[in-house]
Amino acid sequence: MGGCRTPEHRGRDRCAKRAGRPRGASGDPYGCDNAAELVERAAGVSHATARARLRTARAITARTTITGQDRPAPLDRARHELASGRLGVDAATTIVDALRPLQRRVGVDAVAAAEAELVRAAVGAAGEPPCGIHELRIMAQTWALYLDPDGTLPDDDSERFRTFRVGRERDSLFPIHGNVTAEVAAGLVRLLDSHLNPRVGERGPRFFGATGSSDASGAVSPDDGLPGDENVRDPRCIIPGCRVRAAWCEVHHVVEHARGGPTDVGNGVLLCWHHHRTIETSGWQIRMRDGTPEIQPPAWIDPRRRWRPPNRVLHHELARARSA
Repeated sequence: MGGCRTPEHRGRDRCAKRAGRPRGASGDPYGCDNAAELVERAAGVSHATARARLRTARAITARTTITGQDRPAPLDRARHELASGRLGVDAATTIVDALRPLQRRVGVDAVAAAEAELVRAAVGAAGEPPCGIHELRIMAQTWALYLDPDGTLPDDDSERFRTFRVGRERDSLFPIHGNVTAEVAAGLVRLLDSHLNPRVGERGPRFFGATGSSDASGAVSPDDGLPGDENVRDPRCIIPGCRVRAAWCEVHHVVEHARGGPTDVGNGVLLCWHHHRTIETSGWQIRMRDGTPEIQPPAWIDPRRRWRPPNRVLHHELARARSA
């Protein structure tokens, strides 16, 4: 076993050779225990970032078999776009983390198709603006669920680690820590939303009647007499990069209510409190097309100011269904 070298050891040997430094007696001239520690110290990044960079590197690195044959990188399209500078490192890591676990469970062609779509969305091919990292993560997770709907088998021992603890008061606030199951988390999020939503004046759940209600600015709660389809279509604030969930959003009238715009799904989109108040001055534009919203970013984000759907996955699915 003394002559067996792991890939990490061989990588450190190559680094030492390129740097013109001799290997020490331990085989590690940098004093690092593994490749992640080496990247962490050399690049000045966190250990989690270093491990993410190594995961990405393994997925975009070509290999040579023991017979001397060259094999392309597992995610070769991502490698090419990353090398060209069109694909960012964080975007590449997002794609790798979503698709790499699938390579042993689904076909190579299926993974390649998902990779092509995700890379195309990330770099903005076919005249479309590139998507944000949060939107790319949602698209990657959607592809992973589509290709492998069953996922990995649940860990039977995971429920043994269920905990929930309320910490000591600090500055009139109590920290909360714990691990809960998916069912408990879903109910807990819904309950906390009813108490912590900034639109809730009194502390406690509030329900709206069928007639709905609005404030002086014309802001309407997502529950105000609107069908549930709107929350399905817009699961969060539609401004790209905003992660405020639908339960915390307000309904924005694309055609202003004061100008006769109806309060229905065909004229309403979900915006968070901040984006709703600044939509007139921030440079974002919104329009409805075939019953779905499209947004136009300000010029400092996209100089060409191209219209785009806020939810590309849903947009493509609707287009496919309409053309069928």
